[in-house]
Amino acid sequence: MKILNEEYINELLKSIAKGDDDAIDILYVEIKDHLVYFLFKLGAFHDDIPDIIHNTFVTIIEKSKTKIFFNNCIGWIFRIAKNILYNTNRKNYKINYDDDIVSRLGCTYNERSLGVKYAIDKCDPTSQQVIFLCFYLQLRNYEVAKILDCSIATVKRRKFEIITYFKEIYKNER
Repeated sequence: MKILNEEYINELLKSIAKGDDDAIDILYVEIKDHLVYFLFKLGAFHDDIPDIIHNTFVTIIEKSKTKIFFNNCIGWIFRIAKNILYNTNRKNYKINYDDDIVSRLGCTYNERSLGVKYAIDKCDPTSQQVIFLCFYLQLRNYEVAKILDCSIATVKRRKFEIITYFKEIYKNER
């Protein structure tokens, strides 16, 4: 992967704002690999990445016409991709989030009254990251370890502590 030239990307975006279709193709070739790597680091699923990149470029085309300042365009593009990833995950996996956590805890449907979100809010930030990555994004332990820059054993330990913590909460509620 070659290093992105910020001035070149800024000029491409100026051309896109003026309606140059060739600049879109050139920008896509220049930045696609970087976007894929960036989205993988954020925990995107392999199947979602083409759609996220497509939506990113649609947004770039739409918003470049209203963009006044063409500096730090690389950061702007990556911010668009990150926001689309988060919105996609919120839409696609919100339902699975509570169901997956509650099923792993061995709770019944009626025991949701405690509120899984309340219990998650009581966890420390590191545990919340593990919960988000493991249960919300449904990543494997090695993927979570790579994102959080820790060992797989640490991820397994944190997951065990979280589930034990949740089981204690539910045990006290009965």
